[in-house]
Order: sequence, then C-alpha cells, then structure tokens
Amino acid sequence: MSAPRGKVLLTDGASKSTLTAVRSLAQRGVEVHVGAERRLSIALWSRWTRRRHALPSPRREPRRFAERLVELHRRERYDAVIPVSDYDIAALHAHADAWRDARDKARMMKAARDAGVPTPETWFPDEEPIERIRDRAKYPLLVKPNLSDGARGITLVESRDALVPTYERVIERWGASHLQEWIPDGGAQWKSDILIGAEGSELGLFTCRKIRYFPVKGGSSTLIVSQHHAQLDADVPKLARQLGWYGFADFDFIVDPRDGVAKLMECNPRFPESLAVNVFAGADFPWALYQLASTGRADALGPWREGRFARFLVGDVMWFLKSEDRWRASPSWFRFLDRDLTWYVEKWNDPGPTICFLLEAIRTMISPSEHANRFDRGFRPGAAGDASRSAAP
Repeated sequence: MSAPRGKVLLTDGASKSTLTAVRSLAQRGVEVHVGAERRLSIALWSRWTRRRHALPSPRREPRRFAERLVELHRRERYDAVIPVSDYDIAALHAHADAWRDARDKARMMKAARDAGVPTPETWFPDEEPIERIRDRAKYPLLVKPNLSDGARGITLVESRDALVPTYERVIERWGASHLQEWIPDGGAQWKSDILIGAEGSELGLFTCRKIRYFPVKGGSSTLIVSQHHAQLDADVPKLARQLGWYGFADFDFIVDPRDGVAKLMECNPRFPESLAVNVFAGADFPWALYQLASTGRADALGPWREGRFARFLVGDVMWFLKSEDRWRASPSWFRFLDRDLTWYVEKWNDPGPTICFLLEAIRTMISPSEHANRFDRGFRPGAAGDASRSAAP
C-alpha cells in the first residue's frame, strides 16, 4: 500500500458534507480523521475514515472544542484541519472579519448592496428606527436574525401593525435582526460555491439548481443538479471580492418570479450539505481546499459537467409523502439507476453511513428535544419561530 499523500482532520462528523469530503480526500490518498460529538455521526461510519475522535460541542463549549483540536493537531501533526459547521468555524475563527461578514446575514446583505449584487429589499434597524421602517416597508416581510442556522428564528410578518411586536419577540430570543422583503413562491433556488486563493485568485466556481427540497415549499435540497447560471457566474466573484474573501464560501439565491432576477438570500462560509453534486460533477472543492489549507496553494478547478444529479434519499422520501407533485415530478421520483446520479449518503461500497443515519433517525424520533430541534422549522407567522421558504440552507 502506498504512503498517504497527507493527513487531515475534518470536524462535524454528523454532516453530509463532511461525509462527501471524507470520500473525496481518502480516494485521493489522503489519510482522513474525523471528529464528532456523537458516535452516531455518519462520517465516523465511513469505510474511508481512518481514525475517529470525540470532540466537545462547539456550540456549548467553544473553548474546549478549540483546545481539543489544538491537542489533536499537536499529537497527530495534521497537514490541515478543516472545520465544517458554522459553530466549528466560529470556535476557531472568532476574530476573522471576513468570516464574520459572511456569517452575519445583515453584514452580508450590506456587502451585496455595496457590490451591486441583487438581493430582496432589506431594511436594517441599526441604520434607521424600526418605527420608520414599519411605516415604509412592504408587506408581507420577514424578520431574520443576523446570526442563526437552519432558518431558525426567521418569522413572517403579514401586516404593519404586527411588525414591531414581532420584531421585539425575535430579537429577545435570537438577538440582533434585520427585515427582508418576502419573495413569492415560484422561483428556482440556486447555489453557487466559490474558492478564493492567495491575493484574491479565483480557484473554482460552481453552480447548481435545487429541484426538490424538504420541507416541500423550500427547505434543504433532496435532489439537485449541476447547471451554469450566467448572472451568478458574474455576481458571486464580485461579491467575494467585496468581502475580501479567502477560502470556500457557499451562496444561496432565489429567482424572484416577478422579475426573473436571482437574488441573494445568504452566504455560508462552509461546505453545503449538497457537496456531493459538486464533487460528482468534477468540482472537487474538498481536495482544492485541502491543498490550500496545507500548502497555501491549490490547483484551479477545471471545467465541471452540467446535468449531474445528487439525491438525498431519506429527504426525498419525505418530499414524496408530502408533495402534491409526487406523480408529476421531473425528473421522475422513481429514477434510481442512472450514470448521471449520485447520492448524498447512500453508497453500495460504503454502507456504514446509511446504517448510522437510520439508527440516528430512530434516536431522533424517540427523543422529544431532538425531534423538535431537527423538524420544528415551519412558519409561525407573528411568532419568533422558524421559517424555511425563502432562506433555507
């Protein structure tokens, strides 16, 4: 057996994007270690994971999490440590200005405004009083926490009279927030991923379109396809330059059905859960980011292939059960065997993650707190609840 090409530690073993990165890097000869809070974390169960490490919660214990990574790095001498989730990155990069701009949704919208990238109309209570916004805003609108994940805290406001009390409830629970125009249903959702190297060099740009999602009205993708989008090809590099970005970023857009313009909804400075479609289409961001992190340089990604699909089977089963379009889906929901199709989790040559996912799903269903955290993300108009239709990851 040949010597490994290097050694890397990936965090957030429960993430589908971590699992994709494990498979990508290991098959390129990198020795992959994975850290996770729980044993039932899918990337820990992959045949390609060489070593598994228990990590403290980056959300509840960020200092201990960071100290544990330092300890592992000293012991294992990794070529790169790649944090995968928002909380992982926050624990390690608390003072990185560009990263804060990306995670803070209000700062991101301001950067997009300054760069001339289309966004829904957005109002910022730190720039003018909420009462003045109330009188000139368009309804319905969304109250959106500046810092949140999984669309938590996003709340729909139907009328002028409901805005101030709703806004006050949201900021009491979720902290500083901004207000954003509601984009009507009917427009496609797109993702655009970019990798920026030294001195702002663009190492790769990839776009894909969500076809199906769960919740049905616009949650996380369950079927996605690689596809170019001329506007995003121009706007995303421009926004990355405005931010002074370095490394990987994932941007979410929704096409406004009223004018056909793709409008920025949010940015995540991490791999998306749909990363499998990137790698399958030929945009191997895990390998390029590993090169960048370990050596400061990376090969630019070559042309990638359009029309490559990736599917999350469990989520797509939920879509089938809930969608009125189940029999009219295009491509057909019953399309399982296709050379142009890959899977987020399920692989015949790597069954461990699928077994783990099913076990973890059972545990989630029988735990009230876990069930609420995972599935309680629907609209609660007028309450400080969670929304998913216009700002889903």
